Amino acid sequence: MGIIVEGNILNIKEGIIIQQVNCKGKMNSGIAKSIATKYPIVKERYLKVCSLNTADNLLGKMHLVKVDTNLFFLNSFSQFSYGRDKNVKYTDEQLLINNINRAMSLSVQYKLPLFAPCYIGCGLGNGVWENILSGTKNTQVTYLKI
Repeated sequence: MGIIVEGNILNIKEGIIIQQVNCKGKMNSGIAKSIATKYPIVKERYLKVCSLNTADNLLGKMHLVKVDTNLFFLNSFSQFSYGRDKNVKYTDEQLLINNINRAMSLSVQYKLPLFAPCYIGCGLGNGVWENILSGTKNTQVTYLKI
């Protein structure tokens, strides 16, 4: 079951951290920007994947990036494009939910806990948090809330 705890996603030292990314090769705002600043390799690998694939091909996929011995970032391509229009839902909630649930198998495989930012997909992506939380209720993910 997913739980919400106080904490900063950037302070995790061991685990798999899933984040939502768009399919257009932009990682310039929100938590993605903070992650890219602290862990430049995450952005480098993201840009490489984007350059080798079309946006249509990336939608719904995941991309794992190792940043340390027991620390990984998992990019969830569950946001096709990006913007700041509050009337546009950029997050594909079902794809995000599917990817969070699928990420649990990686967590088991690597024997590492799974983390996600609280309200993933719901800030600039305009997703509905209750839908994301409900859709991942059977997954052992820890949502970190600052």
